[in-house]
Amino acid sequence: MDQCYTTLKNWFISRSITMTVVAVVTGVGLALLGIPFPIVLGIIAGILNFIPNLGPYIALAPALLVALPQGTNYVIYVFALYMGVQSLEGYILTPLLDKKFVSVPPALLLFGQVLLGILVGLAGVLFASPLIAVLLVIIQELYIKDKLEKGS
Repeated sequence: MDQCYTTLKNWFISRSITMTVVAVVTGVGLALLGIPFPIVLGIIAGILNFIPNLGPYIALAPALLVALPQGTNYVIYVFALYMGVQSLEGYILTPLLDKKFVSVPPALLLFGQVLLGILVGLAGVLFASPLIAVLLVIIQELYIKDKLEKGS
């Protein structure tokens, strides 16, 4: 149970760092572009970043609606900003933090998100990461350490 607690704590720390970085970078980027309400839109982007794969696109919608009255160019700039932030988060920040804090293979995580999304819906997608991380700890502790290492 201690290992499960540590894994969940580390997963939450990793997600909190990711959400904070996304909120700050998005807010600063929107402020530099001159988009109204950059702090609010940055906070929305950070909070919705908790929802894997879908949250960033949900966060993009209000930012595009706020940028629309300023012109088409600003809509394109905001879209590019959000895609850039999400690319950095998804390809660099999250893998580095997950490697440091929680060691879940990315393919297993994606498979778990799809499977739990089909079986449970949005709640399955939301909680796939911590569930898979804990499941890996349980398998490691109960099966691999107890059965395989002690059995040989």
